Amino acid sequence: MVDDDRLDLRLARRCHARSGIARPLETFTDGPALLRRLVDPVAANPGLLLVDVRMPAMNGFDVVRAVKALDELDAATPIAMLTTSRLDADRERALALGCAAYLVKPETSSDFTRLFAGWGP
Repeated sequence: MVDDDRLDLRLARRCHARSGIARPLETFTDGPALLRRLVDPVAANPGLLLVDVRMPAMNGFDVVRAVKALDELDAATPIAMLTTSRLDADRERALALGCAAYLVKPETSSDFTRLFAGWGP
């Protein structure tokens, strides 16, 4: 998960732990950090990428474009925008870039936990 809001990342880690998903959650505060992780030859391929739309320097759309250009990433790895943006234009743009889903950040921690639980074991 990449998001510049550290409180959202902390909430995501807590909710991920409650969800029962076996796969670990890695968090990054910016797109370049995520990209460095994805090209690491020793690191496992992620099962899902969650990307915030509104981030400084490299927004979520730029991150998705850069991720899609990587040879190191399995093309079947789903990318979901997880954001507070409810703009239809942002949703359409994300889906046009090939995102598997466009998810508005849940309002409560229990909703966030259910979101993670719905993405698999």
